[in-house]
Amino acid sequence: MTDAPLRIELLDEDEPDPRTAHTAEKQLDAVSFNAGAEVRFCALLCALLADGDVTVREAIIEASYELDISPETAKRYLMKHSARRAQFSIADGIVRRR
Repeated sequence: MTDAPLRIELLDEDEPDPRTAHTAEKQLDAVSFNAGAEVRFCALLCALLADGDVTVREAIIEASYELDISPETAKRYLMKHSARRAQFSIADGIVRRR
């Protein structure tokens, strides 16, 4: 145990807490949040693919974490956006951009 002083952050009541702002949006307008999350999912996946191959598992867990969506929602987005005419494909467990 260290003797470092305890640090307590006080949030300005007029400012929304950035750590929970998206949670409030999810609760107030789930349809709007989900539509935005799906767009951000595609952008995130494009960014990940720019760095090289991405496994299906990586795509799901990275999107789940970054977008604050469930892994099941990330799976649904990945399946939808890897349809035959969509922008991504999946082969041998690897996601690729078409």
